[in-house]
Amino acid sequence: MSLLSTGWIQVGVRRSISDHCALILNSRNTYWGPKRFRAIDAWHQHPDFHGFVEDRWREMQIEGWAGYKCQQKLKLLKEDLKRWNKGAFGNVEAQVDKLSKQIEMLDKKSEEVELNEIELTIRRECFQEM
Repeated sequence: MSLLSTGWIQVGVRRSISDHCALILNSRNTYWGPKRFRAIDAWHQHPDFHGFVEDRWREMQIEGWAGYKCQQKLKLLKEDLKRWNKGAFGNVEAQVDKLSKQIEMLDKKSEEVELNEIELTIRRECFQEM
């Protein structure tokens, strides 16, 4: 992380399965609003996901004008999805971190020596699981 003289902070995000490293540029003085909602592709493949979302959306009773109701429902749904995700998939961040480290270790090794078939298979399986 480096602090630029203009009051901006530049952070290099650790790469995962891409060969690119994302950069995040933040101002120390600017509030950009709430964190964005993230959906994981694997959710859509889970047999309970769509039913869970539909049921939760219908159960929520929010009073107010349409925009406010939608905003509040999304806010509540986000919290519900966090809990559902932990129950359905466990700690995804820890799993991704573990797989990223294994891929990174194999990538570093491949720079020095050629990977054998077992190592190549492990690397390929790590990418598939991520």
